[in-house]
Amino acid sequence: MNSALDSSFGEGAGHTDVRGYSAWINSILVPEPGSWLLGGAGLLLILAGFRRRKGPGADA
Repeated sequence: MNSALDSSFGEGAGHTDVRGYSAWINSILVPEPGSWLLGGAGLLLILAGFRRRKGPGADA
Protein backbone atom coordinates (compact mmCIF):
# COMPACT_ATOMS: atom_id res chain seq x y z
CA MET A 1 0.00 0.00 0.00
CA ASN A 2 1.29 3.42 -0.96
CA SER A 3 1.02 6.05 1.80
CA ALA A 4 2.29 8.95 -0.34
CA LEU A 5 -0.09 11.59 -1.71
CA ASP A 6 -0.49 10.86 -5.41
CA SER A 7 -3.77 12.66 -6.25
CA SER A 8 -5.78 9.45 -6.24
CA PHE A 9 -9.53 9.32 -5.69
CA GLY A 10 -10.63 10.33 -2.17
CA GLU A 11 -7.47 12.05 -0.98
CA GLY A 12 -9.11 15.47 -0.80
CA ALA A 13 -12.25 14.33 1.02
CA GLY A 14 -11.10 15.37 4.50
CA HIS A 15 -12.80 12.49 6.33
CA THR A 16 -14.34 14.68 9.04
CA ASP A 17 -16.12 12.81 11.82
CA VAL A 18 -19.48 14.55 12.43
CA ARG A 19 -21.06 12.05 14.81
CA GLY A 20 -20.65 14.51 17.69
CA TYR A 21 -22.67 17.12 15.82
CA SER A 22 -25.50 14.81 14.68
CA ALA A 23 -28.11 16.27 17.09
CA TRP A 24 -27.36 19.81 15.91
CA ILE A 25 -27.38 18.77 12.22
CA ASN A 26 -30.74 17.02 12.61
CA SER A 27 -32.23 20.06 14.38
CA ILE A 28 -31.18 22.30 11.49
CA LEU A 29 -32.45 19.95 8.76
CA VAL A 30 -36.08 19.93 9.97
CA PRO A 31 -38.19 21.85 7.43
CA GLU A 32 -40.11 24.88 8.65
CA PRO A 33 -43.93 24.96 8.45
CA GLY A 34 -43.72 27.55 5.67
CA SER A 35 -41.73 25.12 3.56
CA TRP A 36 -44.38 22.44 4.01
CA LEU A 37 -47.14 24.91 3.06
CA LEU A 38 -45.29 26.11 -0.03
CA GLY A 39 -44.56 22.54 -1.13
CA GLY A 40 -48.17 21.51 -0.61
CA ALA A 41 -49.47 24.52 -2.53
CA GLY A 42 -47.13 23.74 -5.41
CA LEU A 43 -48.30 20.13 -5.49
CA LEU A 44 -51.93 21.23 -5.53
CA LEU A 45 -51.23 23.61 -8.43
CA ILE A 46 -49.55 20.84 -10.40
CA LEU A 47 -52.47 18.47 -9.80
CA ALA A 48 -54.96 21.19 -10.74
CA GLY A 49 -53.03 21.75 -13.97
CA PHE A 50 -53.28 18.07 -14.87
CA ARG A 51 -56.99 18.06 -14.12
CA ARG A 52 -57.56 21.21 -16.17
CA ARG A 53 -55.56 19.88 -19.12
CA LYS A 54 -57.67 16.71 -19.22
CA GLY A 55 -60.83 18.78 -19.47
CA PRO A 56 -64.36 18.07 -18.29
CA GLY A 57 -66.13 15.10 -19.83
CA ALA A 58 -63.00 13.74 -21.57
CA ASP A 59 -62.71 9.98 -21.44
CA ALA A 60 -59.29 8.48 -20.77
